[in-house]
Amino acid sequence: MIQKNNMLSKAALYVIMIVLLEATLLVLPISLNTAYFMFVPFLAAILTMLLTKEALQASAWKSLSFHSFDGRSFIVGLLTPMLLIGCSYVIVWCAGWGSFGTAPEYSGRAVELVIQFIVMLIGGAVTVVLGEEFGWRGYLLPRLTKLGMRKALIWSSIIWGLFHLPIMFFTDLYHSDVNLYVYIPLFMANIVLAGIFIGYLRLKSRSIWPALIAHSAHNLAWQYGDLFTQNQTPIVKYMTGDAGILLILGYALALFIIVRKDAGMASKKETGSLPAGGESPNLSS
Repeated sequence: MIQKNNMLSKAALYVIMIVLLEATLLVLPISLNTAYFMFVPFLAAILTMLLTKEALQASAWKSLSFHSFDGRSFIVGLLTPMLLIGCSYVIVWCAGWGSFGTAPEYSGRAVELVIQFIVMLIGGAVTVVLGEEFGWRGYLLPRLTKLGMRKALIWSSIIWGLFHLPIMFFTDLYHSDVNLYVYIPLFMANIVLAGIFIGYLRLKSRSIWPALIAHSAHNLAWQYGDLFTQNQTPIVKYMTGDAGILLILGYALALFIIVRKDAGMASKKETGSLPAGGESPNLSS
């Protein structure tokens, strides 16, 4: 019980650091950039580790899980967001809410766009996305697992979503051209489902790298989907992207498949048919 309360206290202190740092950015008389906010979770985690003296403990740094790598989870993290977002844009094109194509300035630059995609995918994962994931799935999520895996995934994802709301309300950096009263509920549903998916990969693999690539792939696939969609109607912003109804359904389906798979693996384990070392996080419990 003492260890549980200690871990949850660290998680609470981390959230307090997030609130203080984000509020500081919003009130400072400086020109803001979205990258500043993406590094807030990183700085909050470092400050929390210093205040709790975890920064002096090798086990605390190891708990961030940069030292391990799981190729299968990494590939799932890379492909799933691109597949879901790609399918959502195909539906947009087929429904006539936008047309497939690029702006004239990108004509004949297909190879360049592919190279740019790869560079931005990797570069984003180890820079601005790293700034977020170091805090959310590296530091916060493992400490919330003292609540149980399902609650940890849900609460870490809700906190991640709430972190974005002041940026939407008080700056013009993030979705300033939408009806926030419609957009925010959709955004929260989307980010909670995506956060559960990304967090599950992180816990299952015991590695931060699948979370990094999944987050980076999500951001980039959305940017490229928007790039390749011309003549967009206003409904597109509510059908795909960070608050897309289609993407909400996609992540919900992905999580349903994961839960079913987990339930099947748990059943096999109980009957003794699961190979040794095959234990994985169970979302259905």
